[in-house]
Amino acid sequence: MERLLRWTSVIAILFAASSMAVIFYMSAHKVVVIADEAQTSVSSSEQLSTDQQIGIAAKNTETGILYIPIESEVKATSIAIQSIEVYRGLRIELDGASTEFYKSQEISGNVDALQNAFYIKYGGKLYIYLSFEDIYECTSHVTGNTLQITMARPSEQYDAVVVIDDRTTAGEQAGQVAHAIATKVKEQLSESGVQVFTIATDEVIEDSDVLFLTTHAPANLYLRLSFAEAEDASILGMSATYNAAFFMPWYDNATLADQLLRSTVTAVNGKANGIGDCGEESLLKQVSIPGCDLCLGYLSNAQEAKLLQQDNYQTVIATAIASTITQELATLQE
Repeated sequence: MERLLRWTSVIAILFAASSMAVIFYMSAHKVVVIADEAQTSVSSSEQLSTDQQIGIAAKNTETGILYIPIESEVKATSIAIQSIEVYRGLRIELDGASTEFYKSQEISGNVDALQNAFYIKYGGKLYIYLSFEDIYECTSHVTGNTLQITMARPSEQYDAVVVIDDRTTAGEQAGQVAHAIATKVKEQLSESGVQVFTIATDEVIEDSDVLFLTTHAPANLYLRLSFAEAEDASILGMSATYNAAFFMPWYDNATLADQLLRSTVTAVNGKANGIGDCGEESLLKQVSIPGCDLCLGYLSNAQEAKLLQQDNYQTVIATAIASTITQELATLQE
């Protein structure tokens, strides 16, 4: 219930934040603008209705599929879905659906996987949010007046799963850089059958959410992207930290940190400041898979900060990271 309340609160805040667009916090890796309503002036009270619970069937009748009733007026082309793995959820957008209809409907099928289901009416569209007990990726198709949601565990669909944590406390600009690089890595690794989950740069994403994702996806590798700052603006360079206490008979985090730092620094012809054990407060101490915190440079250094904002520089870094991850995954899976 706490996770559902947090999720509802985030949605409400984002709705209230802008009358120009319908904005949803969609996934571990981005904020998505669903619809531009710049030409429409509607008060917040008119746009956003109180969220309502949707009935869930008492008995599980299917494995891996959920059945959601839809009105005959709602066409398949008016439906969009988005998995939200970091929140263990799914968002369904229904254009033309009514709140009245869902007051008397219930979701059936693989209901044992469901924790909660609720809907919100906004700007003429109805949004259904499903909260799962575990991590699932979903696809959908319409049969008659039923929306069928097929659920699958990430580990069942991909050769490997990687979590890239692009959260940062270094400011909005740093968050944009981290997210851009993480997205580029994701795009490159997807070509080789590796799924990358990125963590959106928003304070509502807690360490416990990230830990659940790494454990239950389950992920093969965890990478945190970070930045440094110093009073001395001349200091620059990259570094990496790891959990020295983590141990596998044929692999250790020091190797991962060294390879990631070495390849990235070489790619940009930069400066390496070395690798070292992370502090006790680091999430790396709790992650139960190989992991590394890769510091991509000093934002307090004007030259390095400028480079980090350049698309080509970001692409070079992302390519080096993707290449190293591919190499390290192969070693882990031997």
